[in-house]
Amino acid sequence: MADHSLFVSHHSSKARIASQVVDELERRGVGCWVAPRDIEPGEPFDRAIKAAVADSDAILVLFCDKADNSRHVKRELILADEGGKAIIPLRVSRVVPSELSYWFKDAQWIDWMDGRAEVFDRIARQVRGLEEGGPDPVTGPAVPWVPTWVRGVPWHVWVLGAILLLWNLFGFTVQAWAALAPESYERNMGVSASASAIYREAPWALVVALAGTGGSAAAGVLLLLRRRWMFHAVAVSLAGSVIGTIHLYAAGVLAASSLFNLVGSLIIWGVIALLMWYAHVMTRRGVLR
Repeated sequence: MADHSLFVSHHSSKARIASQVVDELERRGVGCWVAPRDIEPGEPFDRAIKAAVADSDAILVLFCDKADNSRHVKRELILADEGGKAIIPLRVSRVVPSELSYWFKDAQWIDWMDGRAEVFDRIARQVRGLEEGGPDPVTGPAVPWVPTWVRGVPWHVWVLGAILLLWNLFGFTVQAWAALAPESYERNMGVSASASAIYREAPWALVVALAGTGGSAAAGVLLLLRRRWMFHAVAVSLAGSVIGTIHLYAAGVLAASSLFNLVGSLIIWGVIALLMWYAHVMTRRGVLR
């Protein structure tokens, strides 16, 4: 006779959260099995998992981006599905399933991003209902179907990615125009020859300037593709912007005495720094991979 009714599946990075969840549920009288706590010394890991799932009434999945890509969590769900066990997804981060969407297609979710204690009361009631032969858990609104390529992606990713790409692609084109066709640039843009000559006199400055705008344009593409390399592209953009702007001040193209120029430069650098922070946060949340 098993001394647990709930198998707790989680990615190893969420071990602390899993321990907290188990403590809360066991205080409410729900017997839980969780690895590695309940694996006996010397017991084969796979055999222990298989037996624990078979002896459970349900499997509670602590769902996050890493769990969505975990082969171990996937195997545990396969065992649960084959054994006809109820699957209770507990979402601990705001991510919509992709790799595990097959098992969660008809599931209804419990969200636990804000740490509410009443969530455990609901889980405990559901598990006790299963022990008594009740229906599978119904806990809240189902996760709506969305196309695979947009699952778990906040709307601002698409908006910011498009803005970054289009705005900086324009800037990149203008800088290349000034360097490659200076006479046409001066005539059509109404700038002095000295302003466009800066890149002819210091070719390295053109490379730096293009790195500034090109890095941000690349960041837009990487954001739309949901790639974590966005952070590195923005870092290149920040370095290019800082070095290029300092060179423009040193060459006299920008007046260092102008408060407008100084404030404008600081705002631009601040915005790029915020983009680096944004890329870091989106990577931590699993939006960028």
